[in-house]
Amino acid sequence: FNSSAAEQVNAWFHRFASIVREMSEIHHNFFLDEMIMIYNQERVETLRKRGSDPRLVDLQELRPVVP
Repeated sequence: FNSSAAEQVNAWFHRFASIVREMSEIHHNFFLDEMIMIYNQERVETLRKRGSDPRLVDLQELRPVVP
């Protein structure tokens, strides 16, 4: 468990606290899911501009193989 990474994510989430405070659970989860998706896309683009070769993992790669 990377506690440093967890602290950074929690600090990032804290920025949205006032926005999501009054939301229902469904809206809260949807909003944060969309913000995470946007953040990841921007991060991948930033890394590409720096010369790295990041990739987003397709959901099919995460599903367990069932014999």
